Amino acid sequence: MASKVSMANAALTKIGGNAILSLTEETEEGRQCNSRFDDVMDALLQAHPWNFALKQATLAPLATAPDHKWAYQFLLPTNPYCLKVIEVYNDPDFKVIGRNLMCDDSVVSITYIKRITDVNNLSPMFRELFALKLGAELAYPIAGSTAKGESLLSEFSQVLRIARSVDAQEGTPDNLKTGSWYNERGQRSSRYVIARR
Repeated sequence: MASKVSMANAALTKIGGNAILSLTEETEEGRQCNSRFDDVMDALLQAHPWNFALKQATLAPLATAPDHKWAYQFLLPTNPYCLKVIEVYNDPDFKVIGRNLMCDDSVVSITYIKRITDVNNLSPMFRELFALKLGAELAYPIAGSTAKGESLLSEFSQVLRIARSVDAQEGTPDNLKTGSWYNERGQRSSRYVIARR
């Protein structure tokens, strides 16, 4: 089973650091891992709509309306904590301001990226990505090497492309949305074909 400690140690191994027994231990490795672990995790989760991190929720409006422009505001979910709104169903206009979602619909259903607290819910490839990213950030403070950090970031970029591709294979592709520009262009193309006949 994965744990925060095992994931931190995977990062430390990549830079030749000493293994830790706890994120709260009084060693330089423990202090550095403890200070960066959660922020690196949230940033990586927020950077891509990983399938394992997606959550759906229906929101009810807050009693207080927004000051201007929008008719309703909704508090973003806190359990699990919303890191980023991916989609609002029925495609209404919306805007996230602070921890509130603004919208003109009275009830909205959303898909969002959630904060992961149990690292066993992360995919194996994501755990590898995390080790590379955390290792890159700890390379200088732990190993005193910017070269190791740059090397890990280069490897991170390569693994990230693969991980995103694998993640995208878990389901049918999203339908492309056709906007007014596409529709008008298509109509003009049809008119052109008809005129040539």
